[in-house]
Amino acid sequence: MISKESKPLLSLIIWDLEESKDNDPAKRHAHDLQLVESVIRNVLPEVSAVHITKAIRLGKWVGGETQPRRILKPILWNFKERDVLLKNAQKNRDSNTRI
Repeated sequence: MISKESKPLLSLIIWDLEESKDNDPAKRHAHDLQLVESVIRNVLPEVSAVHITKAIRLGKWVGGETQPRRILKPILWNFKERDVLLKNAQKNRDSNTRI
């Protein structure tokens, strides 16, 4: 866990999430938000909502079938949500997706 004395970040890193093959960036972003929400529901089914302010894919989008799965960086609303997700991330170990 990151101490709040160092530079605290409201983000997580999620990798091995399938990426949309759509050429429209807005549709790819909407797809990414849906994927993040799905992962969060799997990790914390008892939580009704986690506020995601942004979802950013790291790396360049090249498109097509050769597109490697880029890391997804969701930005959360507050530290409490981030910390709860990090503490419960191991519940997602049955999947290839990692938080």
